[in-house]
Formats: sequence, structure tokens, C-alpha cells
Amino acid sequence: MLFVLFKKYLSESGIDNDHIIEIALDGIENEELRDPKKCYQHIDVMKETHLSPADEMLYPENYWYLSDVLSYVAVGARSVENQQHRLVCSGIDVPAGMKNPTSGDFSVMLNSVVAAQSKQTFIYRNWEVNTPGNPLTHTLLKAEDGIRDSSG
Repeated sequence: MLFVLFKKYLSESGIDNDHIIEIALDGIENEELRDPKKCYQHIDVMKETHLSPADEMLYPENYWYLSDVLSYVAVGARSVENQQHRLVCSGIDVPAGMKNPTSGDFSVMLNSVVAAQSKQTFIYRNWEVNTPGNPLTHTLLKAEDGIRDSSG
């Protein structure tokens, strides 16, 4: 099913039709997004607060559906070792934080930062992709369970 996401609402809000993205929303995981009232709530919050959303990149191929509104991307502890996440981060123009992996191996996290900051050339869906590297990529250190601040 092809669903025109917010098209009428965005048009009425003065957004040019050329900037409205049409995406397919299939599957149970997107059922909430089929309810226009819930979608409008997200847009209303962005308009009222003048803040854009951040996202944890679980599925790199979905980044492009939200790229117009995202202001920050985090790559989770389980995904930081994944090459596709690193490659996509090298081609985006927003800050990308790489979490330390669940294994605790900082070299994996640091390697992911270097990879995302570097120019990359790779094949994606039968297309050759060249990325400039993302100088805004950085580390995100998450605390381990059981570690507490001893200062008070």
C-alpha cells in the first residue's frame, strides 16, 4: 500500500508539494503511522517546540525517509559493529553518535567513528555510492549496569 504521508496536512501548512515525501507503510510495525492523527501530533510538536527529532538508527535503509527532519542519529551498541551503519553515517549531514559496544571493546567504537568520518565507496542496491565522510561523527559512552557515581 502506498500512503501519502501527511500530504494534505503539509500542503495546507504551506509546504511546497515538491518537498513532500511519499513512502510505503506496510507491515504491523508501521500500523501506528497509518493513523493520521498520531502523525499530525508529531508534526505539531515539532512546530510548537521548534525542535527536530533525533533517532537511533536501527535500520540504515530507513534513514532517507526521515532525513529532512532528523537533527541527530545515534548508532546503538549492537549496531556499531555493523558495516552498513558505518557506511550510511559517512554519507549523512547530521551528527552521528556511535555507542560503545556491549562487549566493552572501545576499539570497535573508535573504528566505527573513523570509518564514518572517512570517505567511502561501496555498492548499495546495485548502485555505486560515494560518500564524503561525516566529520560530525563522534563517540557516545553509555554507562555499564552496576557502575555508579561514587561522588554522592
